[in-house]
Amino acid sequence: MLQISKLDQVYLTIANVTDANPLAELEVKIEHKRYDTGQGAPLEFDDKGALKLDEELISQHIYDLFKKNMVNAGQKFAFPMFDGQVVLICLVQKITPINMKSKLTYGMLESLDAVDVVCTAKNKAQLAIQTTRANEKQVFKKNMNFQELGIGGLDAEFNEIFRRAFNSRRFPQSMIDKYGIKHVKGMLCMGHLEQARPSSPRRLPTLSTARSQRS
Repeated sequence: MLQISKLDQVYLTIANVTDANPLAELEVKIEHKRYDTGQGAPLEFDDKGALKLDEELISQHIYDLFKKNMVNAGQKFAFPMFDGQVVLICLVQKITPINMKSKLTYGMLESLDAVDVVCTAKNKAQLAIQTTRANEKQVFKKNMNFQELGIGGLDAEFNEIFRRAFNSRRFPQSMIDKYGIKHVKGMLCMGHLEQARPSSPRRLPTLSTARSQRS
């Protein structure tokens, strides 16, 4: 327990390295306030008057703020940019751990290469976040269409299933070993007849970035 003042107390828990819960994704909702400091480079605005900010730059600031430290779902924080001309007020909307079985509501930003910081504006009329970086940690091929598996109308559901099943395989084995994360080793396909249960697993390698294996 940490005594903040005579009236305020905070309970602290020390996490072990296996409880660090490294994150795969951090979703942040952002609003901003502007200040006329008379310093720094001119700010950029789009045609509608919204302040333009680069998501990669915001992600770097967030990582510098939390690197090797814990961030909590629902946490609110702020930091200045452009020599104090802009202050970003951020709310952590969601954290996605590498270990999808984790129920912890906090996690660690292990490295900027390992975590995707997804930034969205609270008010898009005032703030335009420019996404310029590509997601390099790709498990499935771009523009993957589950109709190629003979399955139609369930793209969103299958994307969520496979994201959870293959999430840990997007990260270096050294990180997986460090935090004791176990890969998902199998999936159970259930359904009625003629729903592509046998053919779907056989076609998955053709849609993924995995190397072909001879049986």
